[in-house]
Amino acid sequence: MKRKMFFTVAAMVLLFLSASSIRAAEITIDWRQKLDSGIVDDLHFMPGQEQFILTSGQDKEFTEIRSCEDGRILKSYPYGGKQFEFTPDSSKLIFMCQPTPETGELQIRNLADMNLLASYQPPKEEELPYSYYERIAVDPVRPLVYAIRIIKNGYISNGIFKRKILIYNSETLQPVGELTSGVDSILKFSEIAVSKDGKYFAAMNYGDSKLTVWSLDTRKKIVDKFISDQNTGKFSEPADIKFSELNTDKIYFTGDFYRKNNVGNLVGLCIFSISENRIIDSTFAIQPNSLGWNPKIYLFENETKVLGTPTGYFKVLDLINKKIEYVREVTPQNELAIGSIICSKQLKYFIGGSYLIDKFNYQPGTSVPTESPKETIYPNPTSGIVNIPMNCINSGKYEIYNISGRLLYSTEITGATNNLLTIDFSQYPAGVYSVKIYCGRQILQYQVVKEG
Repeated sequence: MKRKMFFTVAAMVLLFLSASSIRAAEITIDWRQKLDSGIVDDLHFMPGQEQFILTSGQDKEFTEIRSCEDGRILKSYPYGGKQFEFTPDSSKLIFMCQPTPETGELQIRNLADMNLLASYQPPKEEELPYSYYERIAVDPVRPLVYAIRIIKNGYISNGIFKRKILIYNSETLQPVGELTSGVDSILKFSEIAVSKDGKYFAAMNYGDSKLTVWSLDTRKKIVDKFISDQNTGKFSEPADIKFSELNTDKIYFTGDFYRKNNVGNLVGLCIFSISENRIIDSTFAIQPNSLGWNPKIYLFENETKVLGTPTGYFKVLDLINKKIEYVREVTPQNELAIGSIICSKQLKYFIGGSYLIDKFNYQPGTSVPTESPKETIYPNPTSGIVNIPMNCINSGKYEIYNISGRLLYSTEITGATNNLLTIDFSQYPAGVYSVKIYCGRQILQYQVVKEG
């Protein structure tokens, strides 16, 4: 009885609060370009941020410089790479290429004309003929570039392999050292990052996942901490890692990290302190605020917000108020180019690249009003079915969100019987939900209380 009374009161409070007009966040696309062939593997702003440069190293190799204003191609070159980075003075580019499935190569090119200045292919080991690169990161202070080198005996993922984090001179590309040692070579390193001040280098591996941090002054490990539990029988995998540019003691990382008996699994975004040697914030790695699976992340608005791209979704996290501020399901109908993304911190827009290239803006709280409709939905609270009057002929779809703002369900509306939209909440646990109906330029929002 007390439980039912609680949900009834909650419904009345929520319906009262929704009586005033609120404004939802919105993504607006400035322009969209389609690639003739291939896929964007990496992209960066050019110096000055009036142009951007992208590269492809897969189906078709190419490098293009495009205008940020409208996306048109300004220059095009018939070679590319899977990843590239600027040298600290922004005069050269270091490319990570893979000319053949078994061969990797580093290249350094002059930015002004893309002339090849130096290249390096690692020597093959007799018993492990496949040797290529997984990631590169340029030192912002020293003339060095760090690279994950994979050495294996076959193209398939299983078999004998080694993974080393090697150091190269960023002007000659000749090897000058190695960060990994001993048992490190059997770890499947996949994500790396260098702090903006050149103090630290961080890496993560999949399997039994660890966060490893080296001091670049001494090239010694200062953090070597398991994020997942060992021997769980589950495959943990990092998805992204970045140092804070405001405080390089802080590391942002994402992925799927499993614990024994699934207690304390982390799926999403974590924030780690080097000095404290621990995760200091896992708000967006546990339910109900989990960022989701396999997300790349992009920090903006002075690191108060994070744009995350978990599988199938586009999300914006508010790090100050600890909430998911925006959720958008990425479907063929509303596709966004979120394979790689760059953020203009000065002008507050994003450019994303995949099979498409988009320039888009994120506008928190500036879209069309989300209105609380006058019609009564019933029954509310409910143990199952809810009926919503449909006075909108052009309704396109409806969405169901939980109280934390996570999108649970989205579907097109093909028709409503007797001007009623019927939604079955019986599959959802007891709680408070939001239903949004998209009606032309209008968004109608209802609060629904599901009883146990």
